Amino acid sequence: MAVPQPAEIIIKSPSGVTPINLSASDYFMNFPSSSEISSIGMYVDTSGVNYTNPIQGLNYLTGLTDINLLFGAEATRYTTAKAIEVGDNILKPYNDALKGVVTGGTTLNVISSSLTWMAQPTKNPVTELLDKAILD
Repeated sequence: MAVPQPAEIIIKSPSGVTPINLSASDYFMNFPSSSEISSIGMYVDTSGVNYTNPIQGLNYLTGLTDINLLFGAEATRYTTAKAIEVGDNILKPYNDALKGVVTGGTTLNVISSSLTWMAQPTKNPVTELLDKAILD
């Protein structure tokens, strides 16, 4: 994973141009972040056509307690079935991104983004990741 590095910036002031090399300055690099995130949500497109990608690097978020997966109802456009199982090809990238993040203290919530469909998860009892997700 790429880590952002500070670069040289140019500040234009009324008296002239002053270059500042942020990478040479320890001043900006030694401030710990005071922000914290406790929950995050990711949208899951269920069409199998327009794949959405999970957020990578969730393991770097300390204090994360809730992860919400919002399942879209796109798959309902292609069938008249009353219950639709979301394919492994859609679930696998999310399970891969959540591996090592969904542990004791972090809850994986599965929600439908539709008012007329519910998302029902089946979770692996050991890993707490998704085995299946059904829209019904």
